[in-house]
Amino acid sequence: MKNVWRLTDVDLQRTKGEPMSIGTPMTNSPTPGIEGNKNQITKVHRKPESSTQTASLRSSSQRTQTATLRSSSQCRGEKRCAIACLLRKGLKPATVTGHIGLGLHILEIRTIPEALPFFVTPKAVDENSVLLQQLPHWAACSITQALEFLTPPFKGHPRVMAYVLRVLETYPPERVTFFMPQLVQALRYDEGRLVEGYLLGAAQRSNIFAHILIWHLQIGSFQSLLPAVRQKIIDGFSPEARDLFQREFDFFDKVTSISGVLFPLPKEERRAGIRRELEKIQVEGDDLYLPTATNKIVRGIQLDSGIPLQSAAKVPIMITFNVMDRGGNPNDIKPQACIFKDRIGPLNRFQPIQIGGGADP
Repeated sequence: MKNVWRLTDVDLQRTKGEPMSIGTPMTNSPTPGIEGNKNQITKVHRKPESSTQTASLRSSSQRTQTATLRSSSQCRGEKRCAIACLLRKGLKPATVTGHIGLGLHILEIRTIPEALPFFVTPKAVDENSVLLQQLPHWAACSITQALEFLTPPFKGHPRVMAYVLRVLETYPPERVTFFMPQLVQALRYDEGRLVEGYLLGAAQRSNIFAHILIWHLQIGSFQSLLPAVRQKIIDGFSPEARDLFQREFDFFDKVTSISGVLFPLPKEERRAGIRRELEKIQVEGDDLYLPTATNKIVRGIQLDSGIPLQSAAKVPIMITFNVMDRGGNPNDIKPQACIFKDRIGPLNRFQPIQIGGGADP
């Protein structure tokens, strides 16, 4: 006789997939204690689940989900590494997807900043490649790589320029000042004035950025750009920022001009001449800083520190300042020396020298 099962109404209402315990099926033998019952049917019934079993099932499900996520993340990481390796080996970008898998899409590649130079090339710019349309969505690369796209081979392509500026905007202006020479050079090819717009915006957010930008524009080769850009920067200053700008530039212009004063003097009189000129200079305010070490606040000048240096056409001078760390202990004063050269563009004429006490150059 075939086994026969009966489900209770409660069981029929259960959600599919829940574990059940099924009762004993009917056999040809009568159930003990019940005479003549040859058609005994046992109902299907649910075995009560203990809290321990429920917790175990939930824990198992969570472990499975976690393992799946880890596996997926690991797979993505391995794919990124594979793409990077293939590109570094010189494989053409167009064939990378075939090596990684037919399902790989540019949407995955654009999450890898290291892949960018293999897709954004001078040739891609010349052909106005459709890949350039991905730049608004490409992961941000390093500042160094971004500035490479400002060079003439990329011809100031609007999409490339917009990507570069998006990368620069992700960094504080003070962090970008190290790359000011490249940014100023890019003004030569800035037909859309995108770089100028970034520089002016960053100058409004950071006084230090504004000062260093102006110093670089004072280099002879950029004299034609200086008046217009300089005035735009100054016009954007708040009254407090304008005051700092005037005091900072006046102070170091006076120091730098000493080099020109010494030139007609005999060599044996130049050191005394430095002291005479330094005595005329006052440190106005407690927020002046060294141009080449912006984290060093000037607290005073060591009047006897001036040393004239050897030069064929100029008289470079080395002067030591008393400085403190910006935001540091005002009583922790250290010496910091700089070399100044008159009539030479900015951060060529300000050269820091480390003088004891661990002062940063």
